[in-house]
Amino acid sequence: MTLATSPINPQTLNNYPPAIAAALATLSTQVLADLTALLGGVAGGTAAFKARAVIAQIAPYTSAKGVLTASANGALGPPDGVAVGVGDVVFLPAAIANIVQNSDAGPYVVTAVGSGGAPFVLTRPPWWATGTLAQPGQSIDIGGEGAHWGGNTWKVYAAEGATVIDANDLTFYPRKDFATSQAAVAGVTPIAGGSTMYVAPTANVIPVLNTNATAAGTWRISTQTPGYPGTSSVRATSTAPTETSTVNFFVLNF
Repeated sequence: MTLATSPINPQTLNNYPPAIAAALATLSTQVLADLTALLGGVAGGTAAFKARAVIAQIAPYTSAKGVLTASANGALGPPDGVAVGVGDVVFLPAAIANIVQNSDAGPYVVTAVGSGGAPFVLTRPPWWATGTLAQPGQSIDIGGEGAHWGGNTWKVYAAEGATVIDANDLTFYPRKDFATSQAAVAGVTPIAGGSTMYVAPTANVIPVLNTNATAAGTWRISTQTPGYPGTSSVRATSTAPTETSTVNFFVLNF
């Protein structure tokens, strides 16, 4: 959608008293800015409910009122391989290494990238402010640059009444996830094969042969436990009882 750069024709404003005309001009400019933010593209990662990249790992930090500050000086590593800058929006998933609490998950604006002489700082964007309520089912779209998470979408699964930003774990799950199992033993993949994945309660997990080490059978999901990485589990079983192949797990959460 393309928006006009002038929401109200200046000649129209001439029909109103000066004070009212000024107020209308200010209001229309603000409305235009809000709409531009909501409907804007992912470029630069600044539009509302959009992020440029996903933080796959984060250095230790302190959390205070929607601001994450690195515990030591150093640059924010390129999220998912994307070189972000000040003003970009990044997405922090739950259950990654060094996250203080899962309620810290969600979108942040890069306030400071960090360096050898300064820590990185991430701040909640105005449209995801600390203490406000997120809507169940609200989603955050990710730009297409990331190596693993590019082009994905993360959605709030928390129930009504448990969606206070920075107070509740909003239970974010990605639209899709992927992992490769370790080699199967006697036709069964090790259950650890799913421990790196985000598996929502209603997820569909599809097993696809990755490397055929022995005569291949047909794979099916035999164990599926929802949860974040470290608590989720997925196991596949082959119709060939001696198979030692590896399996790709494709997770479709929504």
